[in-house]
Amino acid sequence: MPFGRFFDSPRGPFAQLQREMNQLFDTLVAPRLAVARGLVGRTFPPVNVYDDGAALTLECELPGIDQENLELYIAGDTMTLKGERPEVRCDENARMHIRERGYGTFNRAITLPVDVDGDKAEARFVNGVLRVTVPKSPQVMPKQVKVKTE
Repeated sequence: MPFGRFFDSPRGPFAQLQREMNQLFDTLVAPRLAVARGLVGRTFPPVNVYDDGAALTLECELPGIDQENLELYIAGDTMTLKGERPEVRCDENARMHIRERGYGTFNRAITLPVDVDGDKAEARFVNGVLRVTVPKSPQVMPKQVKVKTE
C-alpha cells in the first residue's frame, strides 16, 4: 500500500484508531456532558417505533420544544431528528432546587429495521408528540410469485 493510502484508507490503522477514539469519547466524555446539561441517564428524545406491515410509525416525545426548532431527515433505514430544547430559568429572585429537565441541542439517529420511502413520509407534531409515518421501501416489500405447473 502506498504511504499516502496508509493514512487515508477507511480500513487502515488510523481509521481504526479514530473509530476507537470516537467510541471512547461516546463512552466516557459524552455522558459527563449530558450530566452537565441535565440529560442524565436517558436517551433524548424517547421514541417508539411501530411496524404495521406496510409502513413504520415513529412516535417521539418532545415536551417544551417548538416545531420551528425541529429538523427531520430520512435516508435509507435511518431517521435523524435534530433540535433544541431551551433552558428553563427560574425567576431571578428564586433559587433552583431540582433540575431534572434537560436542555440544549440534540441529534438522534434511529436505525429502522428496514429501508423506507422517505419521499412519502408524513409528520405531525401535536401537543409535544411528533408522529412520523413512512411507508416501507418497495424493494423490501414481499413480492408474490406465481407458481407455474408444467
